[in-house]
Amino acid sequence: MLRLLQRLLAGRRSGAYYCILRFPDSTEARWFDQVPTVGMRIVSHGGHYYFGKPWIVDEVLQSGRDTYTVFLVGRTEYLEHLRDRSRGTPDLAAELLELARHASATVTEQRRRWKHRHEQP
Repeated sequence: MLRLLQRLLAGRRSGAYYCILRFPDSTEARWFDQVPTVGMRIVSHGGHYYFGKPWIVDEVLQSGRDTYTVFLVGRTEYLEHLRDRSRGTPDLAAELLELARHASATVTEQRRRWKHRHEQP
């Protein structure tokens, strides 16, 4: 009997990842085969009669072992967030690379200055 229940429960879910979808107007829970990625479109089921409204994934947070919380927004809000992210937060790897380049340049400049100051004519 226990094996029968396990098979029935295992057969009910269609994916491997349980996602809690946070739409601006509602919340849903669904199973997905893959974890939703930022920029992916998902259609909501609730509140829109027969046709769901498409939303765009803005942020994905892992809230459990195979459980994810997915925040969805409208297209215009997603584009605004995308612009703000590219403008406001600098890329850490690019910053470190730039600092490393400037650090080596300043060391070579200091060597040149010292060399020119202490040259014997």
